[in-house]
Amino acid sequence: MEIAGVATKGDIARLILAIAGAVAMAWAVAVFPAFRSENIIVEVARAVMAGDVFKSEALAAIDAQTETKSGSTFRSSVLGKVAVIRLRRAEDAVRSGDPKRIDQSIESLANIVDESLLSSPSDPFLWLVRYWLDSFSNGVRQQNLRFLRMSFDRGPYEGWIAIRRSRVALADFSALPNDLAELAISEFVGLVRWGLLPEAAEIAAGPAKSIRGTLFPRLKDLKYEQRRAFASLVYQRELDDVLVPGINPPPVKIPLPVLPPGF
Repeated sequence: MEIAGVATKGDIARLILAIAGAVAMAWAVAVFPAFRSENIIVEVARAVMAGDVFKSEALAAIDAQTETKSGSTFRSSVLGKVAVIRLRRAEDAVRSGDPKRIDQSIESLANIVDESLLSSPSDPFLWLVRYWLDSFSNGVRQQNLRFLRMSFDRGPYEGWIAIRRSRVALADFSALPNDLAELAISEFVGLVRWGLLPEAAEIAAGPAKSIRGTLFPRLKDLKYEQRRAFASLVYQRELDDVLVPGINPPPVKIPLPVLPPGF
């Protein structure tokens, strides 16, 4: 009887282990595809944030994985990455000029940003996107300036966000109140100070082209080498009507006349 009792206990233990193993396998089968899907989204979002270029079809295929399920099935940390991908798609749609595509992408982006902010209310990137969405649809107004303030407040020193925020804020510079205008100028100076020179030069030649007379004088307190390196990139773009403090543009090369052979 004792041997039988031991055998019975052993059988029960093996049965429990078998059940636990089956449950674990079922969990893995059910959950692993979700983790794999999330990993793909995270990796693509990182590439987008790094400035990598994707074909619109590739981003659409990745985004389709997020559209086929409720956003609540994603972890909160992944929701923000979905927003990164949808922002790139919205920007591509705006560049395409297709009204239907623009409306669809803007609505899709707004949905994920609102959901993401519920779980990550301190994310400076999400507040920046919320500002961009509202100002894109309604123009810069008092109601959406608070979103831009939240972005500055929550993430003043995050490089990749600062690059995007500088583009957006300086493009709207004339409509910003004094406090936000000052934050936008200081952030641009910070880009040069932090060595993000190609990005700062691109901004100076693009959304901030008309306000270089306001921006460039504020670079005077930076180190000479920082100003020189930045000026080199700016002057290469033939933007030398407004000088970087203390740095003159290179002399204009005058082509020598072509002389006839034997002269």
